[in-house]
This record gives sequence, structure tokens and C-alpha cells, in this order.
Amino acid sequence: MNKNFNTIPKTIQDFGYHSIVLFYEEFIATGRFTFNANKNPMRKFLVAHPISETENASATIQDDRYKKKGTEFIVFKKHSKLSKCVSFFCRMRNCFAHGNAEVVTIGKKKYLCFEDYNMNKHADRTMQGQIPLSTFTKFIEEFQSCRIANP
Repeated sequence: MNKNFNTIPKTIQDFGYHSIVLFYEEFIATGRFTFNANKNPMRKFLVAHPISETENASATIQDDRYKKKGTEFIVFKKHSKLSKCVSFFCRMRNCFAHGNAEVVTIGKKKYLCFEDYNMNKHADRTMQGQIPLSTFTKFIEEFQSCRIANP
């Protein structure tokens, strides 16, 4: 599926770049921080929003889930060498860094749709999601609040 990154408002593009791409590269990839998703705000958020990990994201994720009225979901494949939280943030970083995200309007609501692929096999999808645009910034802020410094 081709994504139209230009459909994302500039403020959200900037937020995604600074809060996901740069944050990942400065704090996570360098090993300065890791995450504790058991912190209370994040636990509540994860209960309220359908996020799931899968062994084979390509087989689990169906394109027809996109653009269906009221569908909210995030499915990702855990990286074998990373924790679940770091894997999730890594996949989300790739979505923004490679422009694999777009905003679609379903009814009267705007959704952020995004996906990530294995670098060598475009058919091997490693993440796919569709969440209300209004939820996106709150989600990333909650996620970042769970970071803990590595000794």
C-alpha cells in the first residue's frame, strides 16, 4: 500500500520526527534509555487501545482492515534482539523515517495509518496500524513517559 505522507499535518510530521525519529536515535539506539510499560499511565493507555504483538505480522495484518469505519488497531512484530517496548518504538520510528504513514478521513474522524516493512522483503510487513489522529500525540507522550535511564 502506498502512503501519502503529505496528508499528515505539518505539526504532526514535526512531532513525529522529533518525538519518534530523533528520540529513538538519540536515546534508544544509543542504549541511554529503555522502557517500563508497566507504569500506570501506559498500562491504562494500552488497555484502552488495541495494540498487539505477533510473530508474523504479514500473515496477521490484512489490508482490508484499513479505512473501515471506526477501526483502531496497531499490530507489530517484535524484533528478536529487542524488548517488546523498544521493538514497538523502533517499528514506529521506521514508519515515520521512511514516510510510511498517512492521514485518512473516515466519516468525520481523521486517522493516522502507518506501516513498516522488513528492509529486504517489502512483502514482510513488521507493523501496521490505524489510530485516531487525536490519540497519536497522547500515545507517544505516554510512551516516552515510561522511559528509564540505563545504568
